[in-house]
Amino acid sequence: MRICYIAFGSNVEPLRHLDAAFVALARSSRLDAVSSLWETEALGPARGKAPFINGVCRIRSDLDAASLKLLLQEIESANGHPRQLSKDAPRTLDLDLILCGDQVSSLPGLRLPHSQLFSRDFVYLPLLELDPECRLPDGRLLRDCVPLTTPFAHRLVRPKVAYQA
Repeated sequence: MRICYIAFGSNVEPLRHLDAAFVALARSSRLDAVSSLWETEALGPARGKAPFINGVCRIRSDLDAASLKLLLQEIESANGHPRQLSKDAPRTLDLDLILCGDQVSSLPGLRLPHSQLFSRDFVYLPLLELDPECRLPDGRLLRDCVPLTTPFAHRLVRPKVAYQA
């Protein structure tokens, strides 16, 4: 089984949709850990709208990256996230595959490591919370590749807890 990290976010009934996502992930993979939940301001044209609840979870899965990406899209759709949604629209659920074992991909729609891993603190800080020694597929430590100060104002919503599906 490979260790995979999935970034999650929601700003429409977030706790309900995130919990549903964790249950669905636990059915198809082994859900190892869920980071603390953080409230982050909506970006871009959505600024000023409902804030997002973000974090990262770690799973162990036999699925390859492409199959896991499809599973994440199915879970999003089951929670009311239409695929043609504008990038800045409110989200019931957003699931992004950030790392999938040592797999590397530059395919359209499946970039690994995820293209926003290094630029979004609400992705890399929760990942580092789960795994401070996280290594990228090229062997570098994630913590050596990102700024460890947070440029955005965040508010802790729910501290990291053991998740029971």
